[in-house]
Amino acid sequence: GMFLIVEGQVSAFAENGSRLRQHGPGDVLSPQAAIRDHQANMRAIADRLCRVMVLTPVARRVLENDDARLTVELDRYVISSLTP
Repeated sequence: GMFLIVEGQVSAFAENGSRLRQHGPGDVLSPQAAIRDHQANMRAIADRLCRVMVLTPVARRVLENDDARLTVELDRYVISSLTP
């Protein structure tokens, strides 16, 4: 699944403890985020209270079946947020 930050701030840390980046509202956190940071063991920790939206794999399949156009828009948004 993936998490979309709605409110708050999250820091991503490398395995050695160094902060790689901060994420805020509108940013996507997912297993693929670790690939973007080139860190297999990246950790994400909330800097302050956060509100996130969770899209599970099951919910994504429901979205695909119910609204293919919206699914494509979501995919484009996620891809654009993961490219440097």
